[in-house]
Amino acid sequence: MEQFRKKLNTAELQEILDCFVILTGIRAAYMDAGSESVTGSNLKSCSFCNSVRKYAPIDEGCRICDEHAFKTAGGRRKTYLYTCHMGLWEAVVPLYVNDILTGFLMLGQVRGDSIKEGWAVPEKKLKDIGIADQEVYKIKEEYECMPQYSREKIEASAKMLELMSNYIVHSEIIDLYISHKAEQVKQYINSHFKEHISTRALACQLKISQTALCRALRKEIGLSATEYADTLRIRAAKELLKTTDLSVKEIAFQLGYADQNYFSRRFKKKSGLSPWNYRKKFE
Repeated sequence: MEQFRKKLNTAELQEILDCFVILTGIRAAYMDAGSESVTGSNLKSCSFCNSVRKYAPIDEGCRICDEHAFKTAGGRRKTYLYTCHMGLWEAVVPLYVNDILTGFLMLGQVRGDSIKEGWAVPEKKLKDIGIADQEVYKIKEEYECMPQYSREKIEASAKMLELMSNYIVHSEIIDLYISHKAEQVKQYINSHFKEHISTRALACQLKISQTALCRALRKEIGLSATEYADTLRIRAAKELLKTTDLSVKEIAFQLGYADQNYFSRRFKKKSGLSPWNYRKKFE
């Protein structure tokens, strides 16, 4: 199984969700591994939802409903707008980074303004599990305190959330890279740094895109494959200059440089000294 490292720009994600809540008045959150990690404007679950979820059968129904929504949105790879088992509107938007599902944006819960989306659905659920009339009446008051939204506004808000998800993915607010692939690349280069390193060939060998490979390596060691190989060559050159009588030309060719002058320029750029001066320093 692939192992990934994920970095989340929480501050920027928080700002985006805050703006959404301010504009729409609808609760939104980023969901990661089944739990809320960032919630817009600290807008918590509505009091109605908190009240009904105190009852185990309702809470279980909410959990099953959420799981189904995440699975559906993730499988379809697009926004899933639906009414939950208590008759409230919700939307789930999957976030794919480098073709990997990394989390979800979620909208809701929202009370619709049509007759079909009224109190009848939650009332029946509560009475079916034997909740006393007095308690049902209290919960109804909380339900009626929820703002109502038209179907058109709910759909527009879900679309806005979808557009936000595109920005979040492409602006690298969620940064994902394959950590064990980076380690494999390092190991390969450590053994073959004297040879020509082809990023394309490496990506093919590891069954990963060149973009994903470069991202993984840069996040792991801060260098591209070519830069990392060059660093290893210069390190080996320093050792050979200090411990052998090989000429600079011989060392260059031994380390895979076809041009002695190019090797000398690279060496000076990395070490601050020419190969000759470096050797003299340690004589």
